Amino acid sequence: MSLFKGYIATDLFGAQGAYSYEDQLLIMEQTSVVIVDLLSTLLLLAIPCFISAKNSQGHEQENSLAMLAAISLLLLLFQPLASVIVISILGIVIATLSAKLAIILNKKHN
Repeated sequence: MSLFKGYIATDLFGAQGAYSYEDQLLIMEQTSVVIVDLLSTLLLLAIPCFISAKNSQGHEQENSLAMLAAISLLLLLFQPLASVIVISILGIVIATLSAKLAIILNKKHN
């Protein structure tokens, strides 16, 4: 949490830092925005990767990673390259976990 606060304080106020109560409130508000954005990004990666993996029995891992590749290519239209690279690296973990979960659930239903 303090990592986000330090980054946001530097981003908003520069090296001089935030001293007033209003500045501290703004930092807390922006920190919560960053956390909500991070969680929603992870969900927006996990849900399509899981659905893709769940619908393909036997090829869960490949389809989950293919969905991640499609999402990453779509993100290139709207986001800077550095953001897409970071999201793709996080997405590899998310896609792999989604595929493992789909494998477990597909075995239970068979």
